[in-house]
Amino acid sequence: MAGAVRMPVGEVPEGAVLARDLHTPEGQLLLRAGTALTPEALAWLAEKGIDSVPVAETPEAAAEGGADMAVRAALDALAPRFRRVAGDPLMEAIRLALARHLAGHGGGEGRGTD
Repeated sequence: MAGAVRMPVGEVPEGAVLARDLHTPEGQLLLRAGTALTPEALAWLAEKGIDSVPVAETPEAAAEGGADMAVRAALDALAPRFRRVAGDPLMEAIRLALARHLAGHGGGEGRGTD
């Protein structure tokens, strides 16, 4: 597999493969890497409060120009930073705005508009 892309649970295509082990904020293992994500598994994760998952990127998706590595790394770094405030609508809006900002700017450093 070429890499991983963090995707919102509601947008994960059926049969996508979990790229890494998935744990609760308390550290409990929910699913192992390599698990095929069924609609039932995705619904269960949503019930557990999991908002996004690392999905294995296929070589085809990578060849189509998937997200830049720096953007993917930055988006992956967002999840643990916002984990403690999961469920807070304001913090979720901030997380989504930050993710959109990173995706729109390639995640590069020093691209501010000072």
